[in-house]
Amino acid sequence: MGIVHHPNVVTDGLIACWDAANRKSYPGAGTVWTDRAGGNDGTLTNGPTFSADNLGSIVFDGSNDYVADDDGEDYINGLTAATMEVWIKADGIGNNDQIIETNSSWNDGSFTMRYDSAGHGGGGTNVIKVGFGGGGNAWSYVESSSGMQTTNWQHLVATWVGGSNPQLYIDGSLDTPTAATSSASSITQATHLRIGKETNADAWDGKIAIVRIYNRALTAEEVLQNYNATKRRFIGTESDSLMFDIDAGDKRSYPGTGTAWNSLKGTRWIGTLANGPTLGSDGMSIHFDGSDDYAEFGTAGISAPAGNMYNIEDMPASTIEIWFNLDTLAAAQIPITKDGDSGYYIQVSANGQVYLRNGSARGSVGSAGDVTAGAWFFLSMVRKNDAVSLYKNGAFVGTSATTGSAPSGQNDRLFIGAYAATNGSPYSYWVDGRIATARIYNRALTAAEILDRYNKTKGRFT
Repeated sequence: MGIVHHPNVVTDGLIACWDAANRKSYPGAGTVWTDRAGGNDGTLTNGPTFSADNLGSIVFDGSNDYVADDDGEDYINGLTAATMEVWIKADGIGNNDQIIETNSSWNDGSFTMRYDSAGHGGGGTNVIKVGFGGGGNAWSYVESSSGMQTTNWQHLVATWVGGSNPQLYIDGSLDTPTAATSSASSITQATHLRIGKETNADAWDGKIAIVRIYNRALTAEEVLQNYNATKRRFIGTESDSLMFDIDAGDKRSYPGTGTAWNSLKGTRWIGTLANGPTLGSDGMSIHFDGSDDYAEFGTAGISAPAGNMYNIEDMPASTIEIWFNLDTLAAAQIPITKDGDSGYYIQVSANGQVYLRNGSARGSVGSAGDVTAGAWFFLSMVRKNDAVSLYKNGAFVGTSATTGSAPSGQNDRLFIGAYAATNGSPYSYWVDGRIATARIYNRALTAAEILDRYNKTKGRFT
């Protein structure tokens, strides 16, 4: 095994690399966690344990566990640019859960990363905080947008160049911070390096699998490269999470004639075109007449996984995406729905504003005119942490004002092109236009993954 356990990870400027999946870094037992880049030994202190899940991670108890490199100041002090990168999973969300710490007197200074329930700048709650310090008031820090604390696996990367604001990337995408400052020009106050606990308190409760430190600021492209190189180990790829996949331009899904429109993923998703929708003149979409056309997938009243449907309820995180082109906006239209107001749907209002429903999380997102007639749009509804967010053409639009629980215990069909209440037939919100593809994932795709999906598919439509 080389310095890094995964191919395609950036090694230029890498000065420290702990990876619990690399047996030359951690053999699965003992108290030594070896840095494969600089040869610095971290000592497991007070009983952190090894978990073989996700190929390997170190488990911290949230009380007093940590990994110590008492010589960490040797490669931290003097840095005028740096990157810290981690893969972490919280078992519980606390007030000040330390991930990396290098000075017991500076909670956020020197070279630190942690979760916090309240931001230093007062701009957000449940944030990720990163600090780079040089003593006195020479302190550069960044705080994430609100609500970033989670019990999912997260890829966190903070980059910094002396004299400028640090930048924070979450799951491969640049975050919009609630607060930031840029007074530090170099790091001078490190006295050690600890993983999983601040010297006096603030212990991490959960798993830490990878810690990397660079002596330069990685570019956005390099951050995304590292994320893509390692994400399958922790969250899988889009394909791993895909549960439903219809594509009118793929003859395996729709042969070009007839009423059968079947999912390419999930053999029990058998679809039927009802009341006369037809293949569009473009040969890659199904045209719905805005009157009574729809497509139906599954069998009413049959609980999954029996019958011919998969269970796509009870998902605390999910992504639903769809490519469509509306002929008119004379009335509100729903391109995709399941279980009506008890389940989920994406609705385009007559003014072009989008309304999302996913369990009890719901609300209008964006503005009037976000969707217009006669143009192709790629909408993605992402559910995460009891909130639903909208992406349009790969770009984040906003999050619904109402949060709530995921759909649960529903067993009705999925409909394309119209709205139907639970265990009922379609009766309103008919789509007047074309629908080409729709996909459902059993996790929240990241912003980077959604943009990648848009870029990979837009050539057919734009």
